[in-house]
Order: sequence, then structure tokens, then C-alpha cells
Amino acid sequence: MVGLALLLDLPVDSAWGPWTVALVTVLACLAYMALHELTHAGLLWALTGTRPTVGVRLPYLVTGSQALLSRRTATTVALGPLVLWGLVLLGLLAVVPDQVFLTGYVLAGLNLAGSAGDLLQAWRVGRLPSSALVRDDGRRTTVHLPTD
Repeated sequence: MVGLALLLDLPVDSAWGPWTVALVTVLACLAYMALHELTHAGLLWALTGTRPTVGVRLPYLVTGSQALLSRRTATTVALGPLVLWGLVLLGLLAVVPDQVFLTGYVLAGLNLAGSAGDLLQAWRVGRLPSSALVRDDGRRTTVHLPTD
């Protein structure tokens, strides 16, 4: 990521020392990871009325719910953090001072990389029959197909 930023001549210079930049970036990444899962949780709660769970399953943070979700709702919950934080981070990159640009750039990359599993989940849910209901309890995802 840093090499690409340098290759593209992005503003990565900072008045801060490298250790300060590294510390700020690591702390920002940890905060982002929590916000990513809390975004899943907020969407689940708002769209289903069911209180979700958020936990740690090393090396991941996970969000789950006992709610049965339609394909559309499951896809919205899966992709919500990617879209929301992608837009927020791109907007911030346009206005942040040079001292924190590299941190924002790394966060934007983490947003995309950290959403890879969410993208896979959305793709797999999208391939299910339209009547399918999905439950992701944070440990496993189950599909329920109504019988006629």
C-alpha cells in the first residue's frame, strides 16, 4: 500500500515522525475494525429489530444475529460497511492534512480488504433462490428454504 502511494505520488509526507505515524495508523485501524463490525450490528438491529451480537473470534471480529434475513437484507448488512466507510474515507482523503493522509489511505485499503469476506457472503447470498432466508449467527451462516 505504501509503495503504491509513493508510486502514485500521493501526499505521504508528514511533519510527524515515522513512529508517530505508525502508532496513529495502527490505532486508527483498530478503531476502524470495531466501527466496521458495529456498522453491521447497527444495520442488523435497524433492519430486523433483533439485537445482534458482536464478538471476537481470533483473528476476526464478528457480528451475528438469530434473525432470519431476506436476500436483500442480508446483502445490505454484508455490504453496508464497505459502502458507508468507503464513501466516508474517500471524502476524508480529499480534505485531510498531509500528516494523516497516509493513515487515511491505509484505512481505505483496510476497508476494501476487510470487506472481502462480506463481498463473498453477498455474492453467495445473491445466488440463492429468492425465497431463501439467511441466518448468520457470527459463527456460521445457515440458509432456510421454505417448503411449498
